Amino acid sequence: MLLRLLAIVSTLFLMAGCQQKEATPKLATNFSYSSEACCSGQYFFKDESANATRYDWSFGDGGKSTLKDPPHYYNKNGSYPVTLTATGVDGSEQSLIRQINVENAPYKGSIVFWTNANAGSAIEVVIKYPSAGNIVGYINSYLPSGTPSCDQSGFFTVSLPEGSYNYTAKAGKYTWEGTFNTAVGSCLNKKLIL
Repeated sequence: MLLRLLAIVSTLFLMAGCQQKEATPKLATNFSYSSEACCSGQYFFKDESANATRYDWSFGDGGKSTLKDPPHYYNKNGSYPVTLTATGVDGSEQSLIRQINVENAPYKGSIVFWTNANAGSAIEVVIKYPSAGNIVGYINSYLPSGTPSCDQSGFFTVSLPEGSYNYTAKAGKYTWEGTFNTAVGSCLNKKLIL
């Protein structure tokens, strides 16, 4: 009788331990994109991931976003690797890279943001762009003397339609803000002094 009781109790413990846990929804990263037909360089990215809770986009030209469905402006025609890294409900991450060919970038004026000394970390530059939100880029280098050219590696260059724009920049304890004007065909220099 005691053996039979022990067998029943053991079976109950085994059955309790074998209950299935509810499966965590599996992350599947995916996205699509479209562009305006002519001359703006604007692309619209749409997340199509399953079970994602966070989105980290890299547009292949230094631009980044954490929006679910971000717009992005390209300054030059060319091929760019766009990466979406999605985070699932369980904290797992999955990345998808797609090569896109930009063929509708307009001819605009450019500005290069740079600095003369090491800020201790990358300088984030945010340009307020009225029709599409903010344009974000980073300065990862410095130039003690002289001035960089537009599109020089390590500095943030952006091309914009002719007009006046506001910007802010920050790195650690340093902050900058101001206004600049672009003109078609120009390459302006904006030095962030440390």
